[in-house]
Amino acid sequence: MRIRGVIPEKAGRFYVNLLCSEAPGSEAALHFNPRLDQSTVVFNTLEQGTWGQEERGS
Repeated sequence: MRIRGVIPEKAGRFYVNLLCSEAPGSEAALHFNPRLDQSTVVFNTLEQGTWGQEERGS
């Protein structure tokens, strides 16, 4: 998979969600959230409307 985009210069963070379907409220198999303002990356999942345990990396 390849994701391409442009992040605004002053953006503090952004996210990419890999969803399980196109339906509204779909579960997120992967929530990828680079937090440039905190020098960290947050990974998570959304299952049955509930966010899982965050995992962080730097």
